[in-house]
Amino acid sequence: MNQGRVSVSYARALFDWANSKGLLIEVYAQSKKLQQFMIQNPEIEQLLSSPGIRISRKQKVIETLLTEYAPLLSTLVILTIRNQREKHLPIILLVFQKLYREQLGVAKVMIESATELNINTLKGISSYLSKKLSKEIEIEQRVNQALIGGFTLTIEDKFMDKSVKGELELFRKKLMRTD
Repeated sequence: MNQGRVSVSYARALFDWANSKGLLIEVYAQSKKLQQFMIQNPEIEQLLSSPGIRISRKQKVIETLLTEYAPLLSTLVILTIRNQREKHLPIILLVFQKLYREQLGVAKVMIESATELNINTLKGISSYLSKKLSKEIEIEQRVNQALIGGFTLTIEDKFMDKSVKGELELFRKKLMRTD
């Protein structure tokens, strides 16, 4: 079975289970928390993918960690370990989150700016996009000083660059074409 099908199968099962138990919101929040924890602690992914560590040892470590970070996901993670599918866990979480957003009409928005935007600006952007898209907005902000000024906006799979760096790049390309 290929990696995509495995991830989708597990994510769909998690979604269906959480939905049937009325736990979608909680499982979604915990999936994001676990995903962030795994990004910040790459040794967890190394532990999971290491063939030299016994399954029982992996289970004990993961159960201990998940008690704090994502107790509702412990069964899923243990199941992936037992079925030797643990390397798929990051993708399973992403696919589950996408299923959740699609089902509940939520648009994921990433705004990247040269400086941190204040809460009122973020609320204004969120409100505007919510009305425009007729969806609830889940906004994430990143600071990237290389943008110089302005911002980039990614709405699901659409990208808009309104940064000074992006405008300078467009200007450079126009100059190169006129030669």
